[in-house]
Amino acid sequence: MPLAAMRDNTDWQFDPDLFRSYKLRYVPFQVDACADNDGHNAQCAEFWCSKDSYASHSWAGLNVWCNTPFEEVAGILCHATSCNYESPEDTRALLVLPDWPDARWWPNIVNSSICHCVGYYPAGTQLFTAPATGRGQRKVMGPTRWGVIMLLLGKPAVAGVRIPWGPWPPTQPPSIANAPPKAVDPEEMVKHTLSENLTTTQQEDLLTLLTAYANGFATGDTTGRTNVVTHRINTGDALPIKQRPHRQSSCPSGN
Repeated sequence: MPLAAMRDNTDWQFDPDLFRSYKLRYVPFQVDACADNDGHNAQCAEFWCSKDSYASHSWAGLNVWCNTPFEEVAGILCHATSCNYESPEDTRALLVLPDWPDARWWPNIVNSSICHCVGYYPAGTQLFTAPATGRGQRKVMGPTRWGVIMLLLGKPAVAGVRIPWGPWPPTQPPSIANAPPKAVDPEEMVKHTLSENLTTTQQEDLLTLLTAYANGFATGDTTGRTNVVTHRINTGDALPIKQRPHRQSSCPSGN
């Protein structure tokens, strides 16, 4: 069997753009738990692989990304859950899992209070790439044969964010309006607004800051309103009024 064909079965990378969306919306990932040995498909600078297994590391206190090898789901779930129990306040993992309701591990996630479904992709979605013939190139692996679940294990990184399971079985991304998460991309913000004014080091510092607080930016249909914080303005007996903007003088300002 050609080498490329063998690697296709073991080196599947989740769509990097979607990865960044989950990173910005839910968890600032620190380590990729299941990369290839050379890190070609790693989504994080730090990664674990078959030569340095996820099982030999404690996940306690870490934010972990895991494009889970489907044959290792049970072991990874067990390890991630055990590490979360050690440090539940600051241990999180986002796992890419197959929609396999008949699997033995399925009840463990459905009945778990620390598991949240934050995304669902039906069978037929194009999500993964594998190494192509050319050096450093990748090819789309085509439509998935089954649905794919994005499982957040642990507390979301942002206070007040909780995505419950449902509907069941999942036929659409629960509570996120039938679409993958969309978020501000800090790299694009830096590139298009501030790159000419900052040094490379300053850009990197800003990118780190924006990534850490990406959930503070409103995007898409959420722009202009929030249900996280509410307030009242006491106007006493004065009724609300509405006025047109005052006409500005045609004279240049300062004259």
